[in-house]
Amino acid sequence: MQSRYAAGRLRRALAPCAGWHVGLLPPDARGQQRFYIEAEYAPLARATRGRQLSVWRWDGRVATSLYVTSYLAGGGGHDEGVSVEGDVIKIRRKDHFQMLLACGACEGRQLLQHLQLTPTDAVKELDTISLTPELDLIDVLFSRIKEGQPAADLAVPEVATLIGRQWQEAQHDADTVILINEPERVTAVGGQRTLCFLAHSLPGGALSPMLFTFEGSGSRLRAIGAQEGDSGTRACPAPSS
Repeated sequence: MQSRYAAGRLRRALAPCAGWHVGLLPPDARGQQRFYIEAEYAPLARATRGRQLSVWRWDGRVATSLYVTSYLAGGGGHDEGVSVEGDVIKIRRKDHFQMLLACGACEGRQLLQHLQLTPTDAVKELDTISLTPELDLIDVLFSRIKEGQPAADLAVPEVATLIGRQWQEAQHDADTVILINEPERVTAVGGQRTLCFLAHSLPGGALSPMLFTFEGSGSRLRAIGAQEGDSGTRACPAPSS
């Protein structure tokens, strides 16, 4: 899988792209104007699109490239792409899960990357945070259970048991993947959050809906509960009180 994604990145690096948005950035220490260009690579008949961000300096005569990066966009979210706050550039982009697979038009795994402009024209790459931490955790749980690895640090036993049963029912061969084609639905209940997880196995069919309950955040995020819904209605159960 990694080699396929690497090949995709190489193809995008060599593919033609067209600029579609230009935005102003704060000037540098000498007062010279800086700006950025968002561009999109030629589509390859898919809903997930390759994009490029480049940062430039204008000295009144020549535009000089300071930074360039490529990223994926998909899902049609109104806030995807590039935004600027002061000297920080934010890129909301789509990424790949370890085991889950999102359709091209789906949001899938969403990341927010931060870049910082310096007065001397350097562009620092700061942190990249996940905007879908609950899906990330479920993805890792499916991956660990598939590989027979322990998951006690991420979930209570009942969660691992439910995911393990769902995986055993869904698995057809070594190439089976779990497709998510529904937007994630996270609901806050007190100090906890719930996620309604709807998915299909490929090849195969629909998995039973699962309602996961989480507590904590960041590296302390943990699944502390799981309820199985009716596969016929494709609806998650109501959170238990």
